[in-house]
Amino acid sequence: MMRFMRFRGTRIHLRNDPGGLLIWHARNVIVDHCSFAGACDETISASNAKNITIQWTGFDESRKEKAHSDYFNNGGQWHNYGGLYSHAKNVSIHHCLFAHQSKRNPLVDKNSFVEAVNNVIYNYSNSQQTWGAAGEGLKVANCYFKLGPDRRKRPIPVHNNVIAVKGCLSKDRDGLPGPPVDDFGKIGQLNLKTVVVAEQAYRDVLLSAGALPHDATSTRMVRETRNGTGRQGYQADIDADRALLKIRSPMPMKDKDNDGLPDKWEKTQGLNPADVTDSIQITKSGYTHLERYCHERVENLLP
Repeated sequence: MMRFMRFRGTRIHLRNDPGGLLIWHARNVIVDHCSFAGACDETISASNAKNITIQWTGFDESRKEKAHSDYFNNGGQWHNYGGLYSHAKNVSIHHCLFAHQSKRNPLVDKNSFVEAVNNVIYNYSNSQQTWGAAGEGLKVANCYFKLGPDRRKRPIPVHNNVIAVKGCLSKDRDGLPGPPVDDFGKIGQLNLKTVVVAEQAYRDVLLSAGALPHDATSTRMVRETRNGTGRQGYQADIDADRALLKIRSPMPMKDKDNDGLPDKWEKTQGLNPADVTDSIQITKSGYTHLERYCHERVENLLP
């Protein structure tokens, strides 16, 4: 499990086109409340993977960079994309914010099975790309699509090659109705047990998706999504975003054995503050004491 982490790209070498996160030949992975920005090509992808959940995570703005081979070999095509899921089975992407990704929000091939539920997709489409989400192995349910300044004349929220669409909402940047995203196909059983209507998902995602507390970049993604502003292409200097960050870190708590567990917390759990090995002991819950402590800490950050 990866929780409450943020990744901010700083530079990209030509013809290198690194993504943000690739889950490759993996099983049983959860990405929870993380934030990724500054990728070129895809922000978060999975390939030859199974049993993957990406939840409450920020697919923050990616780069329009002269790095992907398509820029050089395919008419200068940018690759600021959300995610590509190939040979990926039993994948759930829910309550995520896709901000300023031109398309692939997500893109799923015919050899995969992915559900996208209660996501917010803002400022998809640009002068080269048309649709927001697509793919023969994709179900889309109760997602909120909102256009931004980079829209094409005929943007398409969901390509009609997906398995099914249900309960999605489309808005223009000013809040008026956007291009139609009608129900079709059979949505069937979803892995996500609690699904809210798209309007509620929009409110929940802007409040809670991404690594908490929000840094300056995530804060800007939320503000631009809400106001219908911003542009694709990692417009703001990441260093400028960092300079705006005014989250004060608390004073570190005393940890005699430097095992990551504060002495005070260890005492409340009946552990020995002088034993460096107890942090990695597996408890009845299946988690180590260190994992239990980290989970307690992040629970305090949730609204």
